[in-house]
Amino acid sequence: MMRKTLVCTLLAAAGLMANSAVFAAEPEVVLSESVRNKVEATVEYIDIDNRDVKLMMPDGNLVTFQRVDPKVTNFDKLQLNDKVNVGGAESISIALSKGTAGVRKVEESEGRDVTADGVGVVKIRASYSDIVGVDSVKGNVQVKTPSNEIITIPVSNKELLAKAAVGDQVVTTARASVVVWGNNDH
Repeated sequence: MMRKTLVCTLLAAAGLMANSAVFAAEPEVVLSESVRNKVEATVEYIDIDNRDVKLMMPDGNLVTFQRVDPKVTNFDKLQLNDKVNVGGAESISIALSKGTAGVRKVEESEGRDVTADGVGVVKIRASYSDIVGVDSVKGNVQVKTPSNEIITIPVSNKELLAKAAVGDQVVTTARASVVVWGNNDH
């Protein structure tokens, strides 16, 4: 009987939680910007056996890719002084997450982008800051960052400012990617 009561209590609690703010709505994106570019780099060093390549970028910087994935099928055709394309993209988004304050954190992740013609790296960093104050007269919000710093952010859009409240979070996500692929000039 006690076991049956415990199971019923747990099921009831689970049902209450399913209808609570624990399962909050997706954050609302309030700003999103993105920049893409493409340049041509020169192969300065190549080790076919270990699948390593070093590229000279147009600005003179050297970029090294080690142990390039075997899925990159044209890697063994690369030679010194070959020209290859390097594409890059950076984006940032800022979102308002209602009622989720309390767990300030930074999440970082990195992944590989591999195709038959190229290889790349993707890095993502998300920062969760709590809204600790909203001043509609001055047009700003105060947030507490993951490092416990209190900063003031001006918000010129009054409609967005009206949506923000103490207890919400500002989620800032930055994403950067670099992809290298051959020109197939051989």
